[in-house]
Amino acid sequence: MSPELARTAALREATQQKARAMLAAKAAAPPKEIGRSTAGAGRAADDATKGMADTADCGGAASPQGHAAVTFTTFANIGTTAGKRRTLTWADFVQVLRAPSERAAKDECPLFRPGTAAGDVRDAGTRVERLHMLVAEHDGEAVEPQAAADLLRACGVRAVVFTTASHRVMAPPRSNGGPRWRVVAPLAQPVEPAAYRSLVSKLNGLLGGCLAPESWEDSRIWFFGRVEGVEYQAYAVEGEAFDDLDSLAGFDERPSGRPRAVDAPAPCAPDSFERQTIAAEVTRKTLHELREALAVVPCDKREDWIDGLHALAFVRDNTEFSDEARELADEWMARSANHQAGDERQFDTVKHVDRITHKSVFAWADERDPTWRDRAAASWVDADVVVDLGAAPEAAPAEPVPDATPRPLAAFPAPFRGVLAATVAAGLNVAPKPQPELMTLAVLAGMAAACTRRLRLPGDGRLNLYAVGLAETGAGKDAPRRVGVDLARLAGAALLGKPASGQGLEDALQSDRAMLCEVDEVAHMLAAVNDRGAPGHMKELGGNLLKLFSASNSVYPCRVRAKASDSAPPPRVVLNPCLSLLGFTTPASLGSAVGAASVEDGLLGRVLIATGRKGVQPRLVQGSLTLPEVAQAAARRMIDAQAAAAFGGPEATIGITITPEADSRMRALLLGFAADADAPQASAFSRAVLQRSFEKAMRIAGVLAAWDSPEAPTISVEHLAWAEHAVRASNAALVEFIEEHMHAGQTQANAARVLDVLVRVLSGELKPDRAWEARAVAQGWAPASLVLRRTKLAAKEMTDAIQHLRTAGEIEVGQESRDAAKGGARAVQLLRPAGC
Repeated sequence: MSPELARTAALREATQQKARAMLAAKAAAPPKEIGRSTAGAGRAADDATKGMADTADCGGAASPQGHAAVTFTTFANIGTTAGKRRTLTWADFVQVLRAPSERAAKDECPLFRPGTAAGDVRDAGTRVERLHMLVAEHDGEAVEPQAAADLLRACGVRAVVFTTASHRVMAPPRSNGGPRWRVVAPLAQPVEPAAYRSLVSKLNGLLGGCLAPESWEDSRIWFFGRVEGVEYQAYAVEGEAFDDLDSLAGFDERPSGRPRAVDAPAPCAPDSFERQTIAAEVTRKTLHELREALAVVPCDKREDWIDGLHALAFVRDNTEFSDEARELADEWMARSANHQAGDERQFDTVKHVDRITHKSVFAWADERDPTWRDRAAASWVDADVVVDLGAAPEAAPAEPVPDATPRPLAAFPAPFRGVLAATVAAGLNVAPKPQPELMTLAVLAGMAAACTRRLRLPGDGRLNLYAVGLAETGAGKDAPRRVGVDLARLAGAALLGKPASGQGLEDALQSDRAMLCEVDEVAHMLAAVNDRGAPGHMKELGGNLLKLFSASNSVYPCRVRAKASDSAPPPRVVLNPCLSLLGFTTPASLGSAVGAASVEDGLLGRVLIATGRKGVQPRLVQGSLTLPEVAQAAARRMIDAQAAAAFGGPEATIGITITPEADSRMRALLLGFAADADAPQASAFSRAVLQRSFEKAMRIAGVLAAWDSPEAPTISVEHLAWAEHAVRASNAALVEFIEEHMHAGQTQANAARVLDVLVRVLSGELKPDRAWEARAVAQGWAPASLVLRRTKLAAKEMTDAIQHLRTAGEIEVGQESRDAAKGGARAVQLLRPAGC
């Protein structure tokens, strides 16, 4: 038996023995089980908070049953940030836990905070004012809920013990099918956070040290309710308020928060067997999971860093991964708008504390966005099969070479909390080949497609986005496309198929309805747009797509129809047309379809790109997609808010505001993106791609803010940080795509041929035919006429190839004026590789 299993078994046996001994001593009747059911059994209320009626401020007045009232805050679901303060008698509160309504999943269950906070909100930096109840959790799967109720009753503690959504659920490694429960114990008088944590430590001592680390988090909110298919139990225990018990003095505080033997003589020391056991669980996979978890743990305010750094300090001080822990800390703090140079040194001064370990981070992330675990599992690659082909031999380490192209963040971010995260998770659950990055991009495009012209950014901008997902044939592009389209349709967007022409696209435009142009193989459409031999109506399509991206900020005048009669209506003018684009294709197909012109004119720069993963294994999926309730509710709010704004007239809008902190971050972001685009090392291609980075980031932040609160959207630092991450990831993917795949088209192939011949001419491998050509080569220039003859390209092909190479910054073009043989001077074109 492993040490962990042995320790769990010892705790279970010791707890049961202690309960039996105390019950025998008290000679009391067993506690009444007030609710026990499996899926579908028992009464399901229409709302899990039924009976939680608002009352007048009861203070600490006694209820008719003689128990003091309790005040707490409820939240409808994990996506809700605004809570509702309630005051109930203890008996009524217990009744709520006895008969909660059944929900399809944990994410749909309501939550409560056992106290009050300013504004009754849950967001980064929320600080609780006073707490009226103790709430603690057991997730070690070692102690049965009835055994915990026995101990509480034997000690005379008034409480209710109820099981969680993970109770007896077999889902390794997160859950192994054992008991999981929470305990709520009312207090005679509300307490402040410091006193609350001390009382939790007393409760932990009473229960034998079986409580989870998150039990000490005074600002935590807790799920409650019954989940379909999961056994549910609830036990009420009569007694006194926890802080009124004289018998508490007989129990040692146990702040560790980790299960251990009940009769252990003293709390664990930092170098104890227990700490070594916990530290031994940390592997490289754990570090990967920590990175994914930290991505959803708030760090906007500097005071938010304290507990997170304590958790990472545990890894630093107790495992072999001290450098990795420091790297994780640096990355996490750098996400904050308040991050300053030198802040990374704070981690060196932080000490770990007994009650916080790396598992605390997992618990905080579960509260914020439980789907992070799915992303972590999907993106983990066993380190034993990863080979760094670019590593230099140990005997001769290579000198570091600076990257010439700015690529700050290459990985597409984990889905933003709320609608985006929940919808991505729902889509991945039914995807035969899960592609998290493509799913995130598609859902984001669907969210943008729901934003009409009524939603207005500062500066009069709108929120439409162009998104293209890249993945090989059969890699799983269809599922993200369907999820993005379904969400857009649900939120009221008009769905457009592949436009047959520029005129057809114009005719489909609407003013007061957002539109999603969904194209399965977007490369085919772009190939027709970029084909020099394409008919005029297809060339107009490319121009219209360019104009429509920015026309959402003003008006779009449609074409004047040919041979229109005097009585024909004037050309249409569409107010702020909000057209979003969602397309998928393979990298090779897109490389063949677009050329240098698509980079130069800014079409690719307007596009958000995400690249799918390779080698995703197929799986059998039997269910169908059901958009989560949080997405359905938010979609209804989006429709209602924008419809209400329309009643204000053609010019009425919903202005998107920005918090002061976000405004400061936004100004820094503007300068940062501009510096990236103007960097001297950046190629012309990179500069063209990066020019619209800030505009795309603001649109993404606006979309996230609108779906958070469509009636009064406000961009926060959290919105901006995610948007920046997404745009930088897209930029990196675009630059990588240009470098690796844009050689596939004929022009790109010709350009590669020209560059090869140019180098061979200047190296002396290919000899010039004429004396003046030899003189030019001796001075480091190759005449274009010589390169043309050696490549055997047509003159038009040569011109296009040279233009491509100039745009990419790979060659320099010179000119020399020389006398022609038959009178007059003529200019000759000279070429050389860039940087010579």
